[in-house]
Parts: sequence; C-alpha cells; structure tokens
Amino acid sequence: MMRITGFWLVTGLVLALFWAGDGRAHERSESFSQWRYEAGLLNLTYTVSAREAARIPRRMATSGQGQTLARYLEGRIAVHDHHGGCRLAAGFQPASARSGYLRATATWHCQGPPSFVTIDSFFDLAAEHAHFATLEAQDVITRRLFTSEQRSWDIVSGASANQTGNAGFPDFLGLGLRHVLSGLDHLLFLLVLLTACRGVRELFWAVTGFTAGHSLTLGLAVIGTVEPNVTAIEATIGLTIALVAVERIAQFRDHALALALCCSVALLMLALGSRWLGGLQPELLVALALFTFCYLMLAPSLVGNGAFKVLVTSLFGLVHGLGFATGFLASNPEREQLLLPLLGFNLGLELAQLAVIGLLGAVILALKTRPRLTEWSADLAGSAACALGVYWFLERGFS
Repeated sequence: MMRITGFWLVTGLVLALFWAGDGRAHERSESFSQWRYEAGLLNLTYTVSAREAARIPRRMATSGQGQTLARYLEGRIAVHDHHGGCRLAAGFQPASARSGYLRATATWHCQGPPSFVTIDSFFDLAAEHAHFATLEAQDVITRRLFTSEQRSWDIVSGASANQTGNAGFPDFLGLGLRHVLSGLDHLLFLLVLLTACRGVRELFWAVTGFTAGHSLTLGLAVIGTVEPNVTAIEATIGLTIALVAVERIAQFRDHALALALCCSVALLMLALGSRWLGGLQPELLVALALFTFCYLMLAPSLVGNGAFKVLVTSLFGLVHGLGFATGFLASNPEREQLLLPLLGFNLGLELAQLAVIGLLGAVILALKTRPRLTEWSADLAGSAACALGVYWFLERGFS
C-alpha cells in the first residue's frame, strides 16, 4: 500500500509541475477602469496587475511595463457620445500605481456624457478575462462588468443617483464570487484545508477562523489602516497552500520535526540568498521560516482542538484577506460609499467559499465508502497542491 501511495504522490507532483508551468493562465484575469466625465472631457484611468500585464506580447514591449501597457491599450478602447465618436485628446500614458500594479490614463473630448463604450483589452490574451468599469458623469456613478462575451456598454445616461448604491452592490457581489471561483490559489487552499481536517466539527472551526481572519484584514485594508504589498501577499498565499498540504503529512504520518526542519531551513537559505536573488525581503523570509517551523511542529496538536484550529487558520485568513483586498481596491471604489460595495464583495467571497466547501465536502463524503481510494485521492491532491504552492511562492516572490 505504501508503494501505491508513493506512486500517487509522485504522480501528483509531476501533474502539478506541468500545470504550474502555465500557472499564470489559471489565475484570475482582471482589469479595472475609472471613468470621469466633466465639462466636455472624459478622463480614463486603467489599472491592471503587473503579472496580468505580462501577458502582453513581447513584440509590443517598449522601454518599461507602463509604456508597454499604454501602447497595448491604444486602439482597444472606443468611446461614443450621443453626437458620435469622442475625439482622443491625450493618448494613453503610463501613470503611478500601487506596488504590483500598472496604470495608464487617457482623455477624450466629448460633446456630452459618454453613451457607448467598447473595451477589447486583454480579452484577446485571456478568454476568462473580466474588466470592471466605474463611470462618474453628472453626479451619477454607474458600474459595468465586461467579459469576453460582453465587451460593449450601452450606458443609460438618465439613471438616477439613487440607483448607484443598488447597482453597485450586486456588481461587487459578483466580483467577490469571481475572485474566489476564478482564483485557483484560493480554491486549492480550501481543498487542502478540507483534507487536513478530521470531521465536520474540525472543518467548522477551520472555516470560522479563516473567515474571521480574511474579513478583518479585508476591512482594514479597505479603510486604509494597512497597505497590502501585492508581491509579498501573493507569494505568501502560495506558501500557505504548501504549508497546509504539508500539515496533513505531519498530522497523519508523524513526521512533524523532519518536515518543520526541512521547510524552515529552505526558507532561511532563501533569506540568505535574497541579496542575489532579489524579490522578497530577507526579514519576511526569516519570519516565514520561524512561523513554518512552529506551525508544523504544532500540527499534531491541531487535530480535534477547535480553539487552536480557529487561531491558526485565522492567521492564514489574515494573509488571504489582504489578497482579497488588492482585488477590491483595484476596482477604485468610491471612498464616500464603501459600505455597500464592501458588504457585497465580502458576501460574494463567503458564498463562493461555502459553495466550494459544500461541493468538495460532498465529493469527500462520497469517497468515504472507499477508504483506500480516499487516501490515494487525498495524497494526490495534497502533493499537487504542495507543488503548486511552492511554485507560486517562488514565481511570485522572486521573478
């Protein structure tokens, strides 16, 4: 049986490494735009993550990533008013953006508020891409989600200001749903969290802690109390996936000390070499090494300990919450009207998580009648998740 289990472990690692080779294709593909019309001028601010912008073909590359994005957007965004086409007054130019993101701006001369917008950017590079646009014109704020199938926006300029909040809530609800359901990293974390739990009660405490943690940091980041470092957060999310996968091995096979030493030493070696590798700061890597050692050493104590499970998973939730916050903040929500969008986004996250946990839980329960198949499946999923988590940690933190 050990020989067969080892086969599944190796198979999972190989499959995950092939999958990771095209890892960016399986991550969320999103961009955001903020439109503002005033006194005949329509100003656009377009935001996308630096990793997403890496999809742009090299033949379009210029002196910098910002210039490359600006060049790529030219000809892929069209605007019309009631009198016809708007005239591009200032072409696309790179602008400053928060860490891990790129931004470009443009201005059009329009004879009236925009009535029709077409956005073709990034849909040619990723079929699953989604673009979230916010338009402010004549004291009315409206929002629109663009997809590969729906790239045009027929704007109802007569919408009342009272409709803004109601229109924003379902849009942000959908954004929250998409953020989880289209994010392989968050889905994999939920999968390994399920396989590391023994029973429904332990899963309940794990999900409770994770939810409390990500809700806290999401709220703190949105109100500006903390500023997410996109590179560090995205890399650490990859590490959390690998750690929870390794935790299952430490729990079920009594290798806690060996695994804790191997993983923490590897992180310390990265910290020592970070001066030449670049990427994540050595202080962060040392902190992650200490946390990894303590976490894996305590892994056997997590079994059946609800309070301890809540505490530990809430720490993972803190990291994932900052990851959720980067997606929410990139949509440029109005600071004066944050409550409904934030509630909608967070509710979308929770509904997506519950749906995923329910589906995966049903599959696991169905496999309970085949104990050997259940173990093999868990080994396969855990090894694949561990390999992908490690790949994402290195690719996001040191590329």
